[in-house]
Amino acid sequence: MKPHFILILFLAFMYGCNTSTPNEDFGSGIEKNALQIFNNQKLRLGLGLPYIQDKKMTIQTVSVSAKDSSQTISFTSDLSIQPIEIGLQAFPSQNTLIFSISTKGNQKSTNGDNFVGLSFDSIPGFEKGTAFYKYGSVKAWTYPQLIENIDSLKPSDNQFFYWKYTDSLYAAMMPLGGNGYMTTIGKTEDGKLCAKTRSLMPNIEAQNVPLVAIAFDKNPYKLFEKIYQIGLTSINKEASLRKNKSFPAKFEKLMWCTWNSFMHTVDEQKILLGLESFKKKGFVLPNLLIDDGWSQVSAYGTGMLQSLEVSKSKFPKGLKNTISIAKTKYGVQSVGVWHAFNGYWAGIDPNSEIGKKYYHLLVSYQDKVAWANKQDSTFFAPSPKNAQGFQFYNDWYDYLKNEGVDFVKVDNQLVADRICRNNITFFEGAANLQNNMQDAVKKYFDGHVINCMDMTTDAVYNYKSSAVARSSEDFFPENFTYKMESGNAAIHVLCNVFNATWWSQMVWPDFDMFQSHHPQAQYHAVARAMSGGPVYITDTPGLQNMDVISKLIYKNGTIIRTDQPAMPTEDCLFNVLETKPLKVFSKSNGIGLLAIFNTADADSIKGTFSISDIPELQSDTFIVYDYYKKLIKITDNKMSFDIQLDRLGHQLYYFIPLKNDFAPIGLVEKYNAPKTVLKYSQNKDNYEVILNEGGDFAAYSKSKPTEIRDDKGKKLDFSYTNQCILVKNCATRIVIKLP
Repeated sequence: MKPHFILILFLAFMYGCNTSTPNEDFGSGIEKNALQIFNNQKLRLGLGLPYIQDKKMTIQTVSVSAKDSSQTISFTSDLSIQPIEIGLQAFPSQNTLIFSISTKGNQKSTNGDNFVGLSFDSIPGFEKGTAFYKYGSVKAWTYPQLIENIDSLKPSDNQFFYWKYTDSLYAAMMPLGGNGYMTTIGKTEDGKLCAKTRSLMPNIEAQNVPLVAIAFDKNPYKLFEKIYQIGLTSINKEASLRKNKSFPAKFEKLMWCTWNSFMHTVDEQKILLGLESFKKKGFVLPNLLIDDGWSQVSAYGTGMLQSLEVSKSKFPKGLKNTISIAKTKYGVQSVGVWHAFNGYWAGIDPNSEIGKKYYHLLVSYQDKVAWANKQDSTFFAPSPKNAQGFQFYNDWYDYLKNEGVDFVKVDNQLVADRICRNNITFFEGAANLQNNMQDAVKKYFDGHVINCMDMTTDAVYNYKSSAVARSSEDFFPENFTYKMESGNAAIHVLCNVFNATWWSQMVWPDFDMFQSHHPQAQYHAVARAMSGGPVYITDTPGLQNMDVISKLIYKNGTIIRTDQPAMPTEDCLFNVLETKPLKVFSKSNGIGLLAIFNTADADSIKGTFSISDIPELQSDTFIVYDYYKKLIKITDNKMSFDIQLDRLGHQLYYFIPLKNDFAPIGLVEKYNAPKTVLKYSQNKDNYEVILNEGGDFAAYSKSKPTEIRDDKGKKLDFSYTNQCILVKNCATRIVIKLP
């Protein structure tokens, strides 16, 4: 008999006596005056209680009122003014619960940093988990942390948490926000799992504040998808789901960013020097991103924005002149510029021309930053209080659009919490800040924005139109250490891939720029080929490695993107800095791609891989194509293969479902070869293959072709070795005749 997924709430108290809740397939109950969560006939989360900072409560009674699939659980404590209410909305068919809280006068906090929330005393059967911690002093990015027990969880600032039980069931916790409050996941003082929500405004009582979504599933990827679908819908942020957005058209093509070449010294002469270097390489660069250093500020890297206009000393004839030359002389199609969310790193100079002009649209905020010796300093930024801040972005983007700018990269978005604190409640203010910026981006640049320093829920939950966002800390070409913060290529790839488990539910992950001439360039390039997101390089002019670059793109600069974001395979979901291969999967045209990386601080690692590493590939027989060895193997869906990787080593494989005696692989000089096949069809013994462009084409064939012709009927030379056809420099359409 199949499990019966219904929510059953058991009232388990009478006259102060508690009774145990029966095991049910999915449901909640009350035991020992606390909340219990069941799934698959087992207790999964035990002794759930309201949790208020600096308050020790003894729960005396619990009462429950229910309506349909929603319940309100009222907890009366020895300190209660009124019962604290935990709201619970169930989605039984999805094994998902949404929790909220109303403190009913018990909070009485004059400090907006003080939290309220919900804690669980136990996770019976917990095996291990992965949490995504918003680290460092600025808290711009998350990194994955292996959680072997809940006490190892960071106290707060975890943006997502998934775990596995000993019976192989998966669970996840997603922080929510609403009615002024934003939640993070953490632990209590005594090491219990909890959700903590804050308003950042004094004297704001928590009333019906969404806390967390908790979901269960045997399939972790379905778990990630459904918890964000249900969670964001529950707080009216469904528009932020990636599936509701299109990938920005301009970002389909390769981009060169000026940052690691010139940093703050960028100017017109250096940009044109860079473009000339691409021309000498015989490549027409599609997109240019002018990074930090173009604007008028009090000090580059640390100062305040003083004008909406470009630096006149660096761009004597304005950006318009530079962009015009880039487009007319060098064939650049789109040009973007970088700016900070709050104007510049230290905000907007209140004594400057724009500071005075927009003073009524600005708010002051306090921040502790490195250039202020980590002491509280006062800065100014566009207002989060309402739509007024839109005018600042509107005027700035109007100027940039008239200068020929086609898109923007918006950095430093983490500053939203500082701007909101003591100005407006966090949830409302963060939404206003994002709406003001995004609405202006949509108006002037058709939504083309790369979001950066943004790995915080107050940003990404409000990306109603933004579709691309950075998924890790910066690419640091000079760093070769295995630190989780600012680490080398291994850590960079590891963080991007793991962060995709939650980040890709809202956006296409941006793995950041890299250098094609870097010692680990190919390692970086394969990761970006798998990512499904944008690809941009930050090469030093003249050092571009076109062999690496060409494998990522078509001749016109279009990125050969996968059909979905890259993810860690199921057996690697907890492989954080372990001495095991990190296996990463994606798909193109129904074909599985598997990249395997040594991300460990180890000279050599061993492991295995198989078809089962890639979910939902349907076939009894597969072709396994080794990208680097150019070899084909035939396998079933049960066979596994051994692999050994040296330090910072990697491999790339394709898994092609085999339905008959022929299967195209694609242009095998490209990392994402399967995507290069636009169409193929069979007419008796003839197979017609249409490719995106010409090049070196490979295919599996059980027997050697009798002939291969191009689209003009010309016979083509080919090789046939170990059931692999290879046609060098073929046309976009070929016909293969089999015996």
